[in-house]
Amino acid sequence: MKKNIIFFVFFILILAGCAHPVKHKLYKKYSNVRPRTIAVLPVGGDVDSYRVKSLFRSNTIERLTEAGYKVMDPDETDDVFLKELRKSTKRMTPAQLAAILPTDAVVYIYITDFDKDKVFGYASLSFGARFKLISHSGDLLWKGKHKSKETGLGFDKKTLELGVLEAYEARIERLVDDVVSTLPGPDIAKAAGGKEKEKEEEKKEFFQWLP
Repeated sequence: MKKNIIFFVFFILILAGCAHPVKHKLYKKYSNVRPRTIAVLPVGGDVDSYRVKSLFRSNTIERLTEAGYKVMDPDETDDVFLKELRKSTKRMTPAQLAAILPTDAVVYIYITDFDKDKVFGYASLSFGARFKLISHSGDLLWKGKHKSKETGLGFDKKTLELGVLEAYEARIERLVDDVVSTLPGPDIAKAAGGKEKEKEEEKKEFFQWLP
């Protein structure tokens, strides 16, 4: 009986560990801008851990590069950011930062939550993040958000910490991959735009033949 109860609880925890679906939207202005160069801004959110924010940023840069975008070196991005802070103490918005950076667009990431819980033999780690792609002129081109939660059951405290609470690096990487995968690569966007232009030209040629 006791084994059945433990199995049932463990099954429920596995279900609770399933990730939420990725919510995203690609705006029409994306096809007009067709960004090829992107800067990833410093990550925002109520998270004290520099390591967590750094992982979100580095994984996003890596994923965008793999997708075909030319990503500005984060140190160069930060240099521009710091120069503007020296000029003014006012907090700049991502759209304002996009205007001063020499790229087609910027990606801004905001961590919505990052919670670690440990109660008796149960441990959980949940976190989420919002992503926005903003053009040099300040237009929102794409956005995506995702939330992930993982739970574990065990009676050894050290195993729980290593298995769930301290294993967030791979999960951050998966979350970033899931969100950024909803953003089309620059080559795909270019091909799509070329097809639209080709259709317009065919339409013009058709009407030219009309009496």
